[in-house]
Amino acid sequence: MAKRRLTKRQQARIAQNQESKGPAVIDTEIESSLQAEQAGFVVAHFGTQVLVQSTGNSNVQQRAYMRANTPALVVGDKVLWQAGLDIGVVNNRLPRRNMLERPDHRGKPRAVAANIEKLFVVIAPEPPAYYNFIDRYLVACEYHNMQPVLVLNKIDIEGDTLDASREILQLYRDIGYECLEVSSTTGQGLDELRQAISGHQIMLAGQSGVGKSSLTNELIPDANTAVGALSHVAPSGRHTTTASHWYAVGDGGLIDSPGIREFSLNHMSQNDILAGFMECQALLEHCKFRDCSHQNTKGCAIIAAAEAGIIPEPRLRSLYVLLNECDQSL
Repeated sequence: MAKRRLTKRQQARIAQNQESKGPAVIDTEIESSLQAEQAGFVVAHFGTQVLVQSTGNSNVQQRAYMRANTPALVVGDKVLWQAGLDIGVVNNRLPRRNMLERPDHRGKPRAVAANIEKLFVVIAPEPPAYYNFIDRYLVACEYHNMQPVLVLNKIDIEGDTLDASREILQLYRDIGYECLEVSSTTGQGLDELRQAISGHQIMLAGQSGVGKSSLTNELIPDANTAVGALSHVAPSGRHTTTASHWYAVGDGGLIDSPGIREFSLNHMSQNDILAGFMECQALLEHCKFRDCSHQNTKGCAIIAAAEAGIIPEPRLRSLYVLLNECDQSL
């Protein structure tokens, strides 16, 4: 009998039910097998259990339950835990450096990963990149204290789409952002990518279909990440990764995340949005009015800089979109 396929609504309901399940009751048999408490971090999340790796010994990985008083965990969280005979127990979550969120099926922010040092924003000629999508990630990086790195994948695809992608990348390179060009098919640029990851906890992010899973498979051959073909129906591609997962890359770590079609910043203030635009940061104090909207106010330093060509037109349009989306009351 063919396996019944679940609808998106059913999948969302199952995910919601898994989130609502409380921590498991730790029975006496598990308690009696627990070893001394040690530091670790979350490699993957499985509803009521997490996969934990020891900080002191990379060869030690084990599924673990969470105690009733343990805060919610995501991939990348640092924890105090105890290994057991068959399964361990997480006792506590350590303070986070930061946390990245994306909208869930109800439009509410949901944590994806924590303690990220660098966010690698992956774009490609197919599906095509656009400024506003990239800028959302750059704003999030500034807000969450993550260093952004723009990665143009699929540079083996020659033609107008690659030229357009490189034009976009050059604009951000000129502003001052770190940019890399790679191909998961030919291997071009992968050594530079590994070097950028070395010594850091990083995360791959970007539209579905840009090749995040393919890059992960090249960087970590034994990851066995599912790679799907681009959808012929939806140009944006179909999701190939269903949950975040951490992988070791040399002396660094990589978190592969689900494709994010839309990254909302509506929980941020206008000042948060402006802080995420590198070329605008030094201009804010030069506006004539303290409550400047930066869109049609006389004496606005940002408008003057745009008219002088200091702020590229695509970035200015993107800024206005994000300013109009954010929470005006903050």
